[in-house]
Amino acid sequence: MPDDSSPNIIPEPLRGSDSGTFAHSSVVERLPEIAQRTIDENDFRPEIIRDLEELIDDIPQALIRPLADPLAPDADSWAGYVADHAGLNWLEIPWFFAEFYFYRRLLEATGYFQVGEQGYRADPFLEQKAQGLRLSIQLMEDLAAEVNAWSDVNSPQLEGIEALLVQSLWGNRADLSMWPADGGAQGGSENPKLAEKHILVNTVAQVADHLTSKVVRVDIVLDNAGFELTTDLFLVDFLLQSGVVQQIVLHPKAYPIFVSDVISADLTKTLERLGDRSLPQANMIAARILRFLKNGQLSIHEHLFWTSPLALWEMPPALRAELARSDLVILKGDATYRRLLGDRHWPFAKPFEEIVGYFPAPIAALRTLKSEVACGLASSQIADLRAEDPDWMINGRWGLIQFRG
Repeated sequence: MPDDSSPNIIPEPLRGSDSGTFAHSSVVERLPEIAQRTIDENDFRPEIIRDLEELIDDIPQALIRPLADPLAPDADSWAGYVADHAGLNWLEIPWFFAEFYFYRRLLEATGYFQVGEQGYRADPFLEQKAQGLRLSIQLMEDLAAEVNAWSDVNSPQLEGIEALLVQSLWGNRADLSMWPADGGAQGGSENPKLAEKHILVNTVAQVADHLTSKVVRVDIVLDNAGFELTTDLFLVDFLLQSGVVQQIVLHPKAYPIFVSDVISADLTKTLERLGDRSLPQANMIAARILRFLKNGQLSIHEHLFWTSPLALWEMPPALRAELARSDLVILKGDATYRRLLGDRHWPFAKPFEEIVGYFPAPIAALRTLKSEVACGLASSQIADLRAEDPDWMINGRWGLIQFRG
C-alpha cells in the first residue's frame, strides 16, 4: 500500500495478460527461450534438465507455486511474495513479479542454493557472460585510452564526466536476456557518439554539475555485466582518480538473474580481464580500481532487495537509510528503472520528479528503453516517436538520462 514515502496515486502494474504488449510476448516467448538456452549451454544432469523443462511447460498457463528452496537466504521473503499472488497464472501476475519469479524458479531448478548439488553457487549464465565479455575487448581498450587521456588532466573535466555518463547509458544496450551474445548486434545505435538525438530526456549536464558540486559519496546500482559493467567501472575510475568524489559504493545483484546482471563474481572476472597485459590502457585502469578497493574508496554492497519483485518505494528501512547517506545514486538499466516506477502504467508525460520524489537521495537514472514503461516525456515527442519507430519502447535504440536533485 502507498505511504508517505511512495507515490500518492499508483496506476496498475504491467501484466502479461495485456494482449499485444511486450510484457505478453516476454512471458509467453522470451522466458521459455531463456530457460531452454540455459539447458543448452550447461552440462546439467537429467534431474535438473527435467525441472527446467517443467518450468518451461508451466509458462504461461500454470498457476504459480511456492518455491522449494529451503536453504536460500531469501526463502522466507519469497514465500510471502508468492502467497500474495496465489491462484494466479504467469499472465495474471504482474510482469515484474513474473520475471523475478522466473529467475528464482530457474535457480531453484539448478540447485544454486543447495549445498552439495551440481549447481551450487554455479552461475547458469556464465557462458553467455563470458561470450559478451570476449566480444567487447577492443571496445574496452579503445574507451580505456580515452579515459586515461582525460585522467591525465589535473583539474576535473566536465567533458569527461558527461562522456562517460553517456557511455554508461549506451552500455546498457548490452542485455543478454534480450539479445544473446552469439546473436549479433544487441540493439541501439552502432556509434553511441552519434546517438545524442536518441537520448529522449538528457540531463547529463545537470548530473555532471551535481557531481562537481562537493559530492562526497556516489552509489551505483549496477545492471549488466560485459561492456556495460566496463563503462561503469571506467566512470568509477575517472570520478575517483580525478578527485571529483571521494567514495563510491557499487550495488551488484546477490545472485544470477536476468542472464547478464552483475554479481560480485562478474566484477572480479571483469577486473581480471581488464588487467590483462595485452590491454595496456585497460590494465592501467584495473590497477587503479584495485587500489581504490584496497584503500576503501570503492566498496561493494550486496542486498537481496535488488533480486526481489518489489518496487523501489518498498525498499527495507536499512537499505533506505544506507542510500540516504549518498550524495548521488545512479540507477542503471531497464529493470531498475521499472523498479523505480513500480513497473506501472504511468502516463509517459508525467514528470519524473513527481514519481520519484519518495527516493531518499539525489538520483540519476540511466536506461535504454526495453519495456513499455517511461515518464517525463513531452506529448509531441511521444507522437513523433510512434511515427518514426513503432518499437521505440522496447528495441534498445532510445535512452533516458533523468535526474532529480
